[in-house]
Amino acid sequence: MCAIAMEYEQELTIVQVAYRLNISVDGVKRRIKAGRIQARKEGNEWRIQVSELQRYIRSTQTDEMKAVRPEEVE
Repeated sequence: MCAIAMEYEQELTIVQVAYRLNISVDGVKRRIKAGRIQARKEGNEWRIQVSELQRYIRSTQTDEMKAVRPEEVE
């Protein structure tokens, strides 16, 4: 791989992110608008870095784990 190509992180489109998260494209757009997923606009297309998608997935897994805490035993 070329050294220049290594400087740039792979980016995904909204459609690719929606597919990976198993949600609608509108769902991805809502998360971007709410600031839950960081993205940048390139022309008419949104681009999301792979590391940002990974961060978002980790944060949702953490939130789910907090919501499913076992009840405290007396």
